[in-house]
Amino acid sequence: QDNGSAAGPFELLVQAFGRPKYSEFDPTLLVFLTFPAMFGFMIGDVGYGVLYAAIGFFMYSRFDGAFRELGSVAMLAGGFTILFGIYFGIDLFGYHAYQLLPGDVHWPVAGKGLSPAYLDWGLSFLFVSVLFVIVHLNIGHVLSFV
Repeated sequence: QDNGSAAGPFELLVQAFGRPKYSEFDPTLLVFLTFPAMFGFMIGDVGYGVLYAAIGFFMYSRFDGAFRELGSVAMLAGGFTILFGIYFGIDLFGYHAYQLLPGDVHWPVAGKGLSPAYLDWGLSFLFVSVLFVIVHLNIGHVLSFV
């Protein structure tokens, strides 16, 4: 495992599941491309994203080795959590902060799936998640086969 500076910290996550053999595909790049985005999609809150990024920055700036790498991963995951938190209605620790904006602001995605009237939104997010998992697993199986 000898990845570039951007994907390098994600080697720690790959090693947590088992280091690939020399003859196997190194999945670090795929983990780098998918883990932070799916983490942000799962959490989707600006407040938590700021906390993850701040803790990651603290770890990145104060420690060396594995803690520094985990700090880098946490900063990137926190950034995606902030982005999805904004997309989901500027969620701030579970509160839709878009409601604090002046005027009658309608956030198209906020609250979707939380009430029976918006059941289709919840089902669509569930469908996207399951579809992503199926594609992700099949890519892993194809790479393992190759």
